[in-house]
Amino acid sequence: PVGVNVAPIIPGLSDTQVVDILEAARAAGARWAGYTVVRLPGPVAPIFTEHIERVFSPSQANRILSRIRDGRGGKLNEAGFHKRFQTEGPYALALKALFNRTRDRLGFEGPPPRPDPSPFRRPMPGASGDQLALFG
Repeated sequence: PVGVNVAPIIPGLSDTQVVDILEAARAAGARWAGYTVVRLPGPVAPIFTEHIERVFSPSQANRILSRIRDGRGGKLNEAGFHKRFQTEGPYALALKALFNRTRDRLGFEGPPPRPDPSPFRRPMPGASGDQLALFG
């Protein structure tokens, strides 16, 4: 089974592409979909900010950085363990609604299936098998 993770969504920049990405992924056979809004931890924030300010006009750069801050409680990043992948505020709610409506309209299934780890189990001590010969 194949899915798509629309990530990272950069508010004010790549958010306009969410619908197109989901439509293309579904047409290609993706069965589930998720998304993540950009995170700017540690030294990434100043590098990202400098790049945005260099590449875009001041009003565009301000819009992008403001929307990121709006979703992160006024900061470019939220490092808290349970908050780092969460966004909040009106823009975050609108983005979530857009994503969910599009996902549902296109008929994506629920969350991805849980992987089967059985082929990757470590052999028991004293077990025989072809792979153990690699260490002989």
